Amino acid sequence: MQEAGFACYPQLEPDSKSMMKTKLTLFVTAIAAALFFGGCASTEQSGSTESKKSFSRNMLLKKSDGNLVNVEFKGMEMKVVASTDPSLKALLGKSFKVTLTDDRYFDVYVRAGGVKWTSRWSFWPGGEARVAVGLPGLPTSGRDLAVPVQDKTLKWPIAKGDEAGYQSRRNLLMYYRRSKGNHIVSLEAVGHKIGFIRSTYDGFGDLLLSKTRGHYPLHPIHNAWNKSLDLSLNSSKWWVQIYRGWTSEWVFYPDGTARAHELPRSAGTHEVVPW
Repeated sequence: MQEAGFACYPQLEPDSKSMMKTKLTLFVTAIAAALFFGGCASTEQSGSTESKKSFSRNMLLKKSDGNLVNVEFKGMEMKVVASTDPSLKALLGKSFKVTLTDDRYFDVYVRAGGVKWTSRWSFWPGGEARVAVGLPGLPTSGRDLAVPVQDKTLKWPIAKGDEAGYQSRRNLLMYYRRSKGNHIVSLEAVGHKIGFIRSTYDGFGDLLLSKTRGHYPLHPIHNAWNKSLDLSLNSSKWWVQIYRGWTSEWVFYPDGTARAHELPRSAGTHEVVPW
């Protein structure tokens, strides 16, 4: 099948551990122009002073005791920016390292001003997270909900009783690498499902939502053929199989980015960014 050319898009850096810190090449502007307006937009800055984009976002966690904690994720760091819990006052304004464990969840071990707080985050494709909070090194089995919010707000956006069925929605762009040329795919993630909106790769034409095939379910890793979503899996690593045989594993990162690994992994890796 003939593939569209991709000569006018900037190339990403080679696959490396640094990519896991989500220091991705700034290509969002060029992608949007090509997908929705036609042509190619330059991303070069005068003197190359801004060739990279760092992604960040705020998440509002509702703890099991009802208290709220607003944190900012930037790359692989988490900053506590606001909280209704007085016991966490010593943490405000401080940043802490986020650790990726087994590609499945993200641990944050916090010690500041005599306060110890450990949280284990499982990120969903739609943008929300499930969080286990407990003692250092031993998070509890609880699954508190965290949702993306604007800035430092402490206003919980979900009506009482609706948390269990809550599903956030967001748009994503995938830099789709292929041996005969690279492409861009526009995606919509809702909860634990994903849909194809537009693509510069003709091979995905039959997968688009406009073809009425709908969203494809992503399943948490380590329960490969589960029919219903199992929150106890505590995973940020998901897999999806498209009817034409394309299978990929996705790791969703705290700052809202993701990486999609082809199966087998030797077939390639694709960067995904919020848009």
